[in-house]
Amino acid sequence: MKASLTFLLSCCLLFLNGQAEEIPVVKKNAINVDMALYLPALSLQELKRLNTNGVEVIEYPGTVIPLEIIGVFTTGLIMSAEDAVLSLTSVRKLMQIEAFEFALIEKDDDRLDRCVYVLQQLHNGVPVYNSTAQIVTGFDGTPMSVRVNYQRGLDLSVVPKMSAQEAASMLPVGRGERILEAELFVYAMPGVEPSLCWRYNIDAANIVNSRYVFLSASTGEQVAIVPHVIV
Repeated sequence: MKASLTFLLSCCLLFLNGQAEEIPVVKKNAINVDMALYLPALSLQELKRLNTNGVEVIEYPGTVIPLEIIGVFTTGLIMSAEDAVLSLTSVRKLMQIEAFEFALIEKDDDRLDRCVYVLQQLHNGVPVYNSTAQIVTGFDGTPMSVRVNYQRGLDLSVVPKMSAQEAASMLPVGRGERILEAELFVYAMPGVEPSLCWRYNIDAANIVNSRYVFLSASTGEQVAIVPHVIV
């Protein structure tokens, strides 16, 4: 069964074509880890000792920072989303994870022999775009692999200068399209200065035109468009 994150809903109003439409503003639930519960940070040599059949480490291109560790990467079992976040403390030095603030965005235990947790990085409670941790376990909770795409060195305010309603007034929405929801995000991509944005989920009659639009939470200017479906 797949379980997705729980949303906390509030509402703002957007006037489209002279009619008021309700836009849910969603927020992800953070899973915070008490520092007192941190597991020992493991070295590469210690990982090798944990894995009698060997461990594979895939590094970020051009760095020595692991992007993925295939093999046992923590000393504890992983039976919940909280355990999954806690397991990351075992590789905090190797994978250079600076803070353990994540939200569960997917748990997939439909597979025959494994369970997959997908966690999204948060910065002061706000999700960081394209920054996730994927943790794979056996059904008995045995850790099998971890892959972390993590945005380091974030230092920006998460207080928007514009509300979702104010920014949405600058959002081009075509006939037959509607805004399903808005969510505050830190938009961070390689080579792009991180910025605080409102992400709008726009539904279109033709699924090819359905998209996420990121608008600056400071100016309302368009930062990025991400299609729901890549064709």
